[in-house]
Amino acid sequence: MKWLLLALAACGDNHVPATPDAAPFPDGAPAGACSVTMTGNATEASSSDTLCPRLLPAQTMGDTLMRFVVASKVLATTIGINIDLGPQPTASVYSSETTPIWSALAIESAPVNGACIFTAGAMSVPAGSFELRIDALDLGAGTSHGQLSLLMFVLPRTTEQGMQTDCGAGTTESVTIEF
Repeated sequence: MKWLLLALAACGDNHVPATPDAAPFPDGAPAGACSVTMTGNATEASSSDTLCPRLLPAQTMGDTLMRFVVASKVLATTIGINIDLGPQPTASVYSSETTPIWSALAIESAPVNGACIFTAGAMSVPAGSFELRIDALDLGAGTSHGQLSLLMFVLPRTTEQGMQTDCGAGTTESVTIEF
């Protein structure tokens, strides 16, 4: 399962694909039911139903995966976040210290073949961290409510010309999602 999440995080286009086994977005949810706030090198706030997490049954271990896809206008890319909730998830608090399988990744393109890599995860170095508070969880309906607080590291990629990409003054990005 760890390799599966790494493969998901390492997708070349950095877009998390929709899957046929994914639970649909909540039907009765009002517009802007979920919101994100980003602070660090990119500062942004937005609300949308597309920010709401999806609950996916994992195919290999019988666990449930919570997936967030955060579209950032400032970064001009998406942040894909995957958290393995285990085989019998409940409304509870999960964290990077108690959850062995999790990842977050975004790649912001920069001029002259540079990039800023926003990364966190159990297999990332540096790892970053998260706290996921689930207040309500309905696996049958595929819905959940709560808050995710995520700390990602910002890593500049060296361009083909040998120059380090300027990703901003800081080395971290905080992402908070209310869902």
